[in-house]
Amino acid sequence: MMSNVLHVGLPKTGTTFLQRRYFPRLAEYHCITSDQVLPSDFSFIYKINKEFDILPRPTLIRKLIRKDRNLNIKKISSKIQRYKNKTDLPILLSCEGLVGVSFSPLRNNIEVSLLIKSVLDIEKVILVIRRQDHYVQSLYRQLILEEDRYGRFICPEDFVSKTPRLTALSSAVELNWLSLYQNYISIFGLDNVLCLPYEEMVKDLHGFIGRINNFLGVAPRLTQDFFTLRERVSNVQVTYRGDNGKKFQEFDLELLRDVLTTQYANNKLLTELLDRDLSVHGYHF
Repeated sequence: MMSNVLHVGLPKTGTTFLQRRYFPRLAEYHCITSDQVLPSDFSFIYKINKEFDILPRPTLIRKLIRKDRNLNIKKISSKIQRYKNKTDLPILLSCEGLVGVSFSPLRNNIEVSLLIKSVLDIEKVILVIRRQDHYVQSLYRQLILEEDRYGRFICPEDFVSKTPRLTALSSAVELNWLSLYQNYISIFGLDNVLCLPYEEMVKDLHGFIGRINNFLGVAPRLTQDFFTLRERVSNVQVTYRGDNGKKFQEFDLELLRDVLTTQYANNKLLTELLDRDLSVHGYHF
């Protein structure tokens, strides 16, 4: 019997690509994604992150968050069970909120993961990571420039700092993919967690998808056209201006080095645990 699967959609790691192009081709799974509209029975995913996420939400997401903050696990489980009874297939759930809060994934990760596991009987997890300096730049661009969420901060230094401080949303020490991976192992078990670098998706889509296929035990029919698709890679060297005329600054090289070097030792250890050389993608040398 195939297992229910959780795809941890860290933002800026090809989540939308997988949700639109790959997961729908898996006939063995009933796929639920946040790419369009997450079913209301799963709105608790956003609710459990609410107190940790101090950013204003887009209108669509605000509509999915209920007014009360109390979680009724029995009620949630009952609704999910009714949803599961509609299909004989195992569920593959993919949503960015499943990691916790995107700018600081470790803050609420354990709570989110334990709740998801309990109400969905999740057994396997797919986690896609991205080199920390590129991750924070791309996420900053999305939140500040694309989604226009700049009520509290403008400068990159107020978005992420080298060490934790009250005036910054996140810090380099919180972008610890080693700890994130270990969280999932502690909950789901070593053999049930697949951790892949986003950079492999960009450089070797065949190998990337092949590893997921093997992990899930599926063999979808993917045409050659599928493997010519490429993720949009943002140009991190561009400076933008918003409608209000304020200048949006890019990260300086020193801050980017701080973000990456802070996690250097952890990234190197993660390479050993995954038996996959992350140094080829610049995580460490």
